[in-house]
Amino acid sequence: MRRDKLRLPPKREANAWEYSGPNQMRKPHTHSELEINLVLKGQARYLVNGRPCDLAPRSMLWLFPDQDHLLVNASHDFCMWIAVWRQSLIKRTVGSGQAKILRESSPPGHFCRIVSREDFGKLHGLFHDLAGWDLDCELADSGLAYLLMKAWNIFEKTEPLPPAEEVHPAVAKAARILQEDDASIQVDELAGRAGLSRSQLSRLFHKQTGVTLVEFRNRRRIDKFLQLYGTGQRINMLQAAYDSGFGSYAQFHRIFKEVMGMGPSEYRRSL
Repeated sequence: MRRDKLRLPPKREANAWEYSGPNQMRKPHTHSELEINLVLKGQARYLVNGRPCDLAPRSMLWLFPDQDHLLVNASHDFCMWIAVWRQSLIKRTVGSGQAKILRESSPPGHFCRIVSREDFGKLHGLFHDLAGWDLDCELADSGLAYLLMKAWNIFEKTEPLPPAEEVHPAVAKAARILQEDDASIQVDELAGRAGLSRSQLSRLFHKQTGVTLVEFRNRRRIDKFLQLYGTGQRINMLQAAYDSGFGSYAQFHRIFKEVMGMGPSEYRRSL
């Protein structure tokens, strides 16, 4: 499993920012930092250590360093706060009480809950004040240390959600293949590599991730296009579309509009 290096500001041990890129589907990964997600709007589904986790407004999800996670489905309006903390800050902040679980790399259990509207408002305000790269290092890390303990306190008093069933190994493998390899792979070949028939894999994948195999593959292609195209200064749109696995501009245009909610030309103007 790939371990990412998160972009923390220089001399900082924590950071917070707003994420609103539902179509920028990342590869399965882990990272050394403890992470929290607080959903502002929209719907999404994560795979966390092979177990699905559905996110809705006011969902709070903790992701520990050795838990591999992958965003497999998100609505067009999906948006959330993200905060991360280095282990050095956690060790200085967390005492020997119940919060000591935050020092662990992959504790057992399910760490997703929906907080009350009142508690959500408190956390939203903290995130809003602390997000950004231009804060004083000591002040920002102190504020984020407070956010760490406040969020955990709220999480502990919130009623747990029913645990979700584990994702079938073939579904998890297919998702990883589509994320890490060529998104233009044919479904029959993908099913063979995952160890199921095409019909079995298609049915299970849709049931357990909330999207069809074709939809997931198309989103991965669009994600690759967005990475290649950037701001449009390095490569033209048609070439980026072909390099992303699309067979024609018509196919690219149709899928781009389905996934992004706007046409390619409108997207180019928005840049």
